[in-house]
Parts: sequence; C-alpha cells; structure tokens
Amino acid sequence: MRRRPEPQINMAPLIDIVFLLLIFFIYTVNMTGQPLDVDIDLPASAAAEAGPTRTVAIFLTRSGETYLDGRPVELTSLRDLLNQGDQVIIYADRGVDLQRALLVMDEVRLAGIENVGFAVWPREET
Repeated sequence: MRRRPEPQINMAPLIDIVFLLLIFFIYTVNMTGQPLDVDIDLPASAAAEAGPTRTVAIFLTRSGETYLDGRPVELTSLRDLLNQGDQVIIYADRGVDLQRALLVMDEVRLAGIENVGFAVWPREET
C-alpha cells in the first residue's frame, strides 16, 4: 500500500505578504509623523488668527448673582471684562431663568467672542 505524501504549507507567499505589510506600515508611520528634517523658511503672516487667549468661566446662580472666574460682576460690566479671542464657558444653575442665561450670552457675543459654550451634566440613565 502506498503512503500518501503529507500535505505541506508553502510559506513563501505568507512571508512575502508579511514583508509587504511591514514595509507598508513603516512607510505610513513616517508619513503621518512629524515632517522629515527639511530646512524651510516659512513666511510670516499678519492674517493668522491665534487660538483662544484664555478660558473664562461665567457662573449664574439661582439667586441672581453673576460671577466671572469666581468674582462677582454686574451684567452690564461683563462686556468690558472680556477680550476678543477668549473662550467662554457659562455655568448656569438648573434654576436659572433661560432669559437671564440668554442675556449673558448676548453680552458675551457683543464683546466679540464667538467661542461660547454651556456646561452641563450628562443625564443619568434610569
């Protein structure tokens, strides 16, 4: 009785694929990282906008007080205390009237600030 030859796995195609993947990943890592050491003298630009200069927190309490970074302020003086380019986060108590929160947001917008957000707690799933 003749014995069947044992099946063999040809490893050459597998090794070829592994090396191709290795070369691909090495190439893409170099392309997505920092630029290569190329000496370039970039031109200056006066039109470039800087990011927010600071993050300002405005707190609105249920009792009607307004705080700017922990200091009490009047709503009318809020516009003078803010700078263009600031990032403003409004922390409003749950019991604050929506109209008051919108007035504060209007004052912030009149100060020339476009980056305004409201801080919230995520809802708890029940």
